[in-house]
Amino acid sequence: MNVKEANREYNLDIGEDSYSTIFYFSEKTESMPFFSYCSGHFFCNRNYYTVNRVLEGYLIIYTIRGCGILDINNKTYTLDTNSVVLIDCNIPHSYRTKEDTWELYYLRFAGRAAETYYTMISAPEFRVLHFKSTDNIRTCIEHNINISFIAGIRSSFIQNKIITDLLTDILLNCNASEKRIDESTKETLKAVDNYITINYQNAISLDDIAEHVYLNVNYLSRLYKTNTGTTIHETLLTFRINKAKDLLINTDMKIADIAEQVGFQSANTFIRCFKKQVQMNPLAYRQCM
Repeated sequence: MNVKEANREYNLDIGEDSYSTIFYFSEKTESMPFFSYCSGHFFCNRNYYTVNRVLEGYLIIYTIRGCGILDINNKTYTLDTNSVVLIDCNIPHSYRTKEDTWELYYLRFAGRAAETYYTMISAPEFRVLHFKSTDNIRTCIEHNINISFIAGIRSSFIQNKIITDLLTDILLNCNASEKRIDESTKETLKAVDNYITINYQNAISLDDIAEHVYLNVNYLSRLYKTNTGTTIHETLLTFRINKAKDLLINTDMKIADIAEQVGFQSANTFIRCFKKQVQMNPLAYRQCM
């Protein structure tokens, strides 16, 4: 069932074992370094999705198994097993199940120290983090869910400690595992993105891009995914969809003409891809904008 609210839209297609908690807080709580808005453990089915336009705070999504897709900052990221992302909820974003199932923990939080930790973990460039061991992340979020049964200010102090421990663990692990990208790799990634920007209207393939940067197709695919957190195909698709959004809002072009203009082989393919990424068809998007 699709639900539309002022700042978000979602289809809560989740299994019966899923659970979540919404926290209520006072002015004293809001003055603390960290506090929780909500937290949960979801077993997402095929049709699960959430579109957040502008919300308060920051969001952690930790994938236990299966796979999800995150769209943010005009880029698409794959959220696979043992991946963690930290999202600024003031930035419009959406996430959805990639195939059949996606099991995840989530925690949305805020506080006086939240922006500082976000800057150290996810800025200046957003990234998907992968850890060999995520036991502490799971334990912290489960503990945060369970303290909803504790009343009063004591709950707020426990929340603050849990989120501090969780973010510190993420920060230390991501810095320890961070790989320095050499200049050659940076130039290759830039060349791929530039090629997409110039040629997105044409029927380009991964082979075309690999030939352009003088690399083997399989090697280029791994290199791009490892260093950006997304695939070349997903980057191209997102770029085309964003160009289509501009044309839908700023022109009276027909849907079929827009599809051709941004590089899709048919209007049906364009409509299917647009709806999967934006959660509405192109005509509905034009009307609501």
